[in-house]
Amino acid sequence: MTSDKSGTSGNQVMHTISKISIIFPKILNWLILGLIGISLIIFIISHRRVYSTVYDTRFWQNEFPKTQLVIGDKADRFYSDTELYAILGYKYALGQNPVTMHPEVPPLGKQIIGAGIILFRNQNLASLLLGLGGLSLLYLIGLKVSPSRTVVLLTVLLVSLDRVFHTLISDSYIDTPQLFLFLLSLYLFLSSLTNQRRFILASLSLGLMMATKFYFNGLLLLAVYLIYLTLQRNFRIFMGFTLSLPAVAIGYLLPYTYSFITGFGLTDWIRLQRWMTSWWAGNARVPWGGIFSIIFTGNWHTWWGNRDIIAVGEWTPLWPLAAVLGFISIFQIIKNRNYPGLLLWLWCIFYLLFLSVTSPFPRYLILLMPFLYLLTLDFIRQLFSRLNKTKT
Repeated sequence: MTSDKSGTSGNQVMHTISKISIIFPKILNWLILGLIGISLIIFIISHRRVYSTVYDTRFWQNEFPKTQLVIGDKADRFYSDTELYAILGYKYALGQNPVTMHPEVPPLGKQIIGAGIILFRNQNLASLLLGLGGLSLLYLIGLKVSPSRTVVLLTVLLVSLDRVFHTLISDSYIDTPQLFLFLLSLYLFLSSLTNQRRFILASLSLGLMMATKFYFNGLLLLAVYLIYLTLQRNFRIFMGFTLSLPAVAIGYLLPYTYSFITGFGLTDWIRLQRWMTSWWAGNARVPWGGIFSIIFTGNWHTWWGNRDIIAVGEWTPLWPLAAVLGFISIFQIIKNRNYPGLLLWLWCIFYLLFLSVTSPFPRYLILLMPFLYLLTLDFIRQLFSRLNKTKT
């Protein structure tokens, strides 16, 4: 009789523990989601003037002829990239031909900023909306990489708190639309592995991404896609993606539609791309490896003026930690045959190598750190899981 009672009470205890183990992760996930929401609300409220101040189109139309884009070194002051992107985007929205004004940078990022000025009467609100959309896409990508919703939500939380992300969503950077289209292409590509019809949308998004800034980042992502599909050794999927590649060209050409309508020929466009490549290659002549100093020490070795070493205000100790553990995670990725994780790891290694031979700004890390956070957190999750199994 006593043994029956003890057996019954033991079963109840195990049942209770089982219920807690199911409920606790759900509660934790809701807490993390709440922290994400609170952190974003606090940031938006503290920067409300950034998003509510009306963009003074008359002032900037009068100011533009005084900028370095028009009169070069004779400008009274140096106008920031974001100031220039905003007024250029507004001019594009009013019908200015993008190949006649600031052609060295593809037009789509500036066009999006200009559309935001027309729609919201503010130059920064589009960046905020694209940034929030990017967090949503990162969450969806994370679910394809890690089985743990907690890991994915923690990744989104870290990015939402990252000061580089804050910089990009509070000003008129073209890096923000690039980030959104980059994440959109990645998500659609991963979804296409089970539904090949989405390859066209993934390729179109890739082409649009290439049209926001210098196209090399897009070519790098395309190379990663092809290497990844080659490693998978699935000829049918490889051919499905290959057949979608014309959509990349369509996406890249679309922002130049107005230029083509006004008489800018394909030969002119090819000549422009050659000149753009030469212009960007000239800007990339800097000492090798500057990005590693930014990541591991928070020191930015500049390449203009006196070549000063600047402390990176956005730096956090999480950067070097995530870099080390994120790249080490490849062994776990291979062991578990985590193919979506392999895709992100390949992007991280190739993109980091590219940044090491070009002139990097700290904000360029926005295409790298979110994935290193994700790979690191999932790596740690698996380590703890193995330790728990060893103990039992």
